[in-house]
Amino acid sequence: AFNVAMAAGRPVVALKAPGAADMIEPGKNGLLASDANDPADLAARMAEMVEHPDKRAEMGAYARKWVQQFDLGPVAESLEALYMQTARMADEEPI
Repeated sequence: AFNVAMAAGRPVVALKAPGAADMIEPGKNGLLASDANDPADLAARMAEMVEHPDKRAEMGAYARKWVQQFDLGPVAESLEALYMQTARMADEEPI
């Protein structure tokens, strides 16, 4: 779900937990609440996003760019090109 929000240009606010901590760079593409047992900490991070629209927009733009590294489109295009090249080579020099 984080990657979908980021792809839409939205910074993420989450609890610091495995997975979230791997994807969120605090202050760059979102914010992490440091204590899962402290709902006030999570609420404070959410309030920070609401109270600072310029910061939120900047983090959202960074999030959109950051998540593009996981786009499979370029990988699929490279694999297709390799497949087509291999198929042409096989047509030219039968085994």
